[in-house]
Amino acid sequence: MLDAPSIHTLDISSNHIEDPAVLDEILAKMPNLAVLVCKDNDFCLKIENFRKTLIVKIPNLQQINERPVTDEDRRLAEAFMRGRVPAEREEKKAIKLDQAK
Repeated sequence: MLDAPSIHTLDISSNHIEDPAVLDEILAKMPNLAVLVCKDNDFCLKIENFRKTLIVKIPNLQQINERPVTDEDRRLAEAFMRGRVPAEREEKKAIKLDQAK
């Protein structure tokens, strides 16, 4: 079992990681992971809806491949995982309503 509670920032770019299971078996088990750089690895291409999936499976992520994860990104990713595109559209409407207040 992986025990890496203190890892906050992880750069695994260009490590030739191919197996998408790395997400569930390793990355998702890092409770404090906030910054992940994983460019140039085949596993990134094998995970459907890569960015949204990472945002949902790694709840403390604040940055993926040098791009910030905003509260809006998180809300949309969670909605997408709940109900795909229709749920994401509804969440976009809710966000617009929240921003108008």
